[in-house]
Amino acid sequence: MFDKVLVPTDFSIHAQKVVECLGQIPGIKEAVLLNVLARDPLARTWDPVAEARDSQARLEDQARRMNIPGITIRTRTILDLEGSIPGDIQRAAEEEGVSLIAMGARGKGIIENLLLGSVTRGVLKRSRENLLIMRYKMLDERSGPAIEAYCSHLFEKVLFPTDFSEPARAAVSFLTRMPMVRDIVLLHVITKGESREEIDARGQEAVNMIRAMITDPSMKGLNITPMTVVGNAAREINAVAERENVSLIAMSSIGRDTRSGAMIGSTAYDVANTAIRPVLIIRANRPPNA
Repeated sequence: MFDKVLVPTDFSIHAQKVVECLGQIPGIKEAVLLNVLARDPLARTWDPVAEARDSQARLEDQARRMNIPGITIRTRTILDLEGSIPGDIQRAAEEEGVSLIAMGARGKGIIENLLLGSVTRGVLKRSRENLLIMRYKMLDERSGPAIEAYCSHLFEKVLFPTDFSEPARAAVSFLTRMPMVRDIVLLHVITKGESREEIDARGQEAVNMIRAMITDPSMKGLNITPMTVVGNAAREINAVAERENVSLIAMSSIGRDTRSGAMIGSTAYDVANTAIRPVLIIRANRPPNA
């Protein structure tokens, strides 16, 4: 599945929690810890050589302290020379040939109420690799950064929203092959309808299509909960995720209405930006003539 994983880190507590969750990623055999060094625009001087030395030492110390049987840990430090850390992460992912980028939703950003940091948002917009965005919950909001990762049995109960497009079908097929997945909430959100009759008709059509999906041999042995709801797609997906207490939201990067050539569709982008649980974006290429 995800045999080689790139883990960008800025050494924040959010990034550290991603490292702690690596053992929950299906099929992982190798992890590359990556730190991208960028010059502080407020700093008068910058010694990139010294910073690179310090970065590499911190990465190697982190790698030594990790104790995950069967996973090889490598470290890498690169300099941001073009002013785009997400671009640096993407290039590193391509050079390393990874199958997944795993990163925290936030880093060291100073705006505490942001659900998605600028670097993670940039990777979401432009990366070609599957992307796991880890979320965390505060144990005590008054005490500061004490957080708990949602990584216990990360792939055990998964919410999969589908619009029945080819990318969504490919993504759910990929998901069902993961041995860690046990329960799937298969959700379709009805977002269009001029009348109650039209909404009801769309709902019945969705029910029939979900039933057809469940009978597929790839679903055998899984506990499937079919569900249809009406409303705004991202808002309803997040509401169902909370109500069903899922461990992960997994979805195709693009859907039926995604404009041609886009790396991320509006629904996937909105869910990744607003969810308070981990989100797995499964990258897909738009099929011909879609």
